[in-house]
Amino acid sequence: MCFVLFLATFKITLDVPSELVALSNMPITGEIVDGSTKTVFYQESPVMSTYLVAVVIGLFDYVEDHTSDGIKVRVYTQIGKIHQGKFALHVAVKILELYEGYFGVPYSLPKLDMIAIPDFAF
Repeated sequence: MCFVLFLATFKITLDVPSELVALSNMPITGEIVDGSTKTVFYQESPVMSTYLVAVVIGLFDYVEDHTSDGIKVRVYTQIGKIHQGKFALHVAVKILELYEGYFGVPYSLPKLDMIAIPDFAF
């Protein structure tokens, strides 16, 4: 039996309503607002599997922190519910640092975003 794994880099650009937050795996490199629409540009990703590519668009607030080596960690929540994301943020920063030390491999992306989506149906 032979399995083929396809890997690629991704350079994502999104056109979304200007009042919404648009997220993807990599940091934003630029944004152009044109009336009620905005175009959001992201850094090119490292080589990765297609199933790891993420895009989330919606109305969100966030809380943010950084690991000791400067990785930006954010937890996005529904508007007005950032207090519910603070524990997840605290744990995420600690776990990311723990994993980097335990496995001896630095986190491969410049940021880590987590999103709390109520009633999310996969």
